[in-house]
Amino acid sequence: MVRTYFNFLNQKSTDFNLVILSDQTLGSASYDDSDIEIPGRDGYLTITKNRLKAVDWTFKCKILNSEPIEQVRTGISNWLLGQAGWHPLTWSQEPGYIYTAKLDGNLSVDVISKSNSNLNINFIVQPFKFLTTGQNKVAITNGQTLTNAGTLPSKPLIKIIGSGDIKLTIGSTEFDLRKVDQGIILDCESQTATSLDGKRTQFDKLYSNFGTISVGNNKISWTGSATVEITPRWAVIA
Repeated sequence: MVRTYFNFLNQKSTDFNLVILSDQTLGSASYDDSDIEIPGRDGYLTITKNRLKAVDWTFKCKILNSEPIEQVRTGISNWLLGQAGWHPLTWSQEPGYIYTAKLDGNLSVDVISKSNSNLNINFIVQPFKFLTTGQNKVAITNGQTLTNAGTLPSKPLIKIIGSGDIKLTIGSTEFDLRKVDQGIILDCESQTATSLDGKRTQFDKLYSNFGTISVGNNKISWTGSATVEITPRWAVIA
């Protein structure tokens, strides 16, 4: 029987003898808004911040201890707390998607017996999840149409090899690049522009804003001599 597991920081929960129990608490995204009452007006007036709120996830686990609990707890802590910040999180019950999460709070092990302990692992999860198919690099031909298979505008990683002035158009988004030296990498999620080796910033080459790929069909074209490769990062609401 294959155990249910999650993968975080490139390690599976099963690597630490964690058995995920059936009664999980995995929230879903919601809009960040508030309802107010106005005298003389029926119902509510909704004030929205035009954003989705992060999601709370709790994995309820049983630890099958084959070693002393202190040693097991140390191993789990060093895994989950090994790197601060946001990292990819995958869940075996949802193949085909990648979440972005960070650990929420500390770890507290409830020791039931020498060979049996419980642990709740809390994550804060971004309100979107990536399609694994959108993590693949796509070599683009000039005039090609790329279809955003998600439900949200995507923030792609764009690699352009070429020199001089280049205008790249993706749907209704235009990237105005000037005096490019051999190539440039544009990360529309982190909003960084770097050289091909990633060692030098290239913001002085970018004369436009970072853009997104709209849901649906997007024609891609460019002027100037260049080759273009896109990691589209298709996403849906979590």
